[in-house]
Amino acid sequence: MKMFCLCPSDPRLRGYTYNFALYIGKDIYDVSHIPGTADLTMSEKVVVFLLENILDEGREVILDHWYLSARLVQFLLTRNTYATGTIQLNRGVPKELAEIELSERQSCFVRQGDMLLVRFRDRRDVYVLTTKLSATFVEKTQRRS
Repeated sequence: MKMFCLCPSDPRLRGYTYNFALYIGKDIYDVSHIPGTADLTMSEKVVVFLLENILDEGREVILDHWYLSARLVQFLLTRNTYATGTIQLNRGVPKELAEIELSERQSCFVRQGDMLLVRFRDRRDVYVLTTKLSATFVEKTQRRS
């Protein structure tokens, strides 16, 4: 069985589930009554299905790469809902960001409107998309004694 869960992040509410749905087929997450959802994929519709009752409240949802896409983020922004999470290359990451040469432990970012895309090079590349956070560079000096 697969279960999709929407859980609060507040440590005082740890262990609680706000909304959930059991996977019993890809066509059960009907959000067609919500304007702007016609072009969403099944994984994106699951997110909207779980968030339906709290859209437009200015909340933030944290997602992993299976759910998150630039298209979903654009939709959520129209409903005053922010998103942050890891994202796959084929889900809206500009090719210019993917083509930049990075050494291990380096990062770069690009902003497209309200979306911030960050690429971090660890053992492999990790891409993060957010509409809630900002990015700045902070110069640090290292002193050796």
